[in-house]
Amino acid sequence: MEELQSTGLLTDKQMETFRKLKETFATKLGQTTKGEVLKGYNIIPNFSVETTEYAYEKWSPREGDVFLVTFPKTGTHWVHEIVRQILYQDEEIYKLSKLLPAFLELPLPPCEVFDFLDELPLTRRILSTHMPAELINVEKLKHVNAKVIYVLRNPKDAIVSWYHFMQSLPADMVKDRQHMHSSGWDKYFEHVISGDYPMNSKPGEWYPEHILEWYKHKDYKNIRFLRYEDLKKDLQKEVLNLADFLEAPVSSETAETIAHKCTFDNMKEALSEEHAITKHINMRKGAVGGWKNFFTVAQSEQVDDIMREKLAATDIQFIYKI
Repeated sequence: MEELQSTGLLTDKQMETFRKLKETFATKLGQTTKGEVLKGYNIIPNFSVETTEYAYEKWSPREGDVFLVTFPKTGTHWVHEIVRQILYQDEEIYKLSKLLPAFLELPLPPCEVFDFLDELPLTRRILSTHMPAELINVEKLKHVNAKVIYVLRNPKDAIVSWYHFMQSLPADMVKDRQHMHSSGWDKYFEHVISGDYPMNSKPGEWYPEHILEWYKHKDYKNIRFLRYEDLKKDLQKEVLNLADFLEAPVSSETAETIAHKCTFDNMKEALSEEHAITKHINMRKGAVGGWKNFFTVAQSEQVDDIMREKLAATDIQFIYKI
């Protein structure tokens, strides 16, 4: 933070605001909270209905903004960093971008956080959200030609990743959900596919419904559906494709550099001790196909049937091995 201040990119007042927001977030994160409900959607605990509503009703995105939309554990942190590397190639601007809120719906005072966001000297902002399309003012995004990236990851690996994520959280943070994953994999699996977990979803719904809500906007010229597994197969190629979509083209050499920086192992290694919790909780393996170590044949077929039925009207195809 002191290094950022010395660049002259932020005023003393902006730095003080950031410090206060950071302290507020740390306090909120350490509290045991129950998930809230918004328009029938069970919101992930520690995400804020108040902030989500403020963003929908009162905040205005800008042309050039990038919205990264994901269901939990489908590659948010990875793709967020790839986009940051593409958009912020100036070192000082890249550092400044680290002050952007990690998620649109963080439990922060909405007026203060969005004023701070709007005052940052960034011509383009990237914001991530786990919210369904109904809780995001998509028409505002379309009006300003904002870019939307929706990351698709095969649901079997996503389910396993969420299982490990929940087990890694402190028990006092997940008191109301602990019974869903503490009794072992089989019980957890049933809770997930039954839509029992609060994942910004309605009761009885989970990942396929989240996909379908955003898929309704597939004809919007500035939305792109990006497969996690395609990034794993050829990261440099996908960096070039993403850069073109974002209208921030990069050379093959720059794409190669970004791809190297954004390999899973390099990103995990680059996280400082200050972000040890992020490293431990949000960056485990990032592999494709690990689901085979958990799923029974029957469970695998059950997920296949669910996805086949619910996504029948789409052209979405998942990749389960590479």
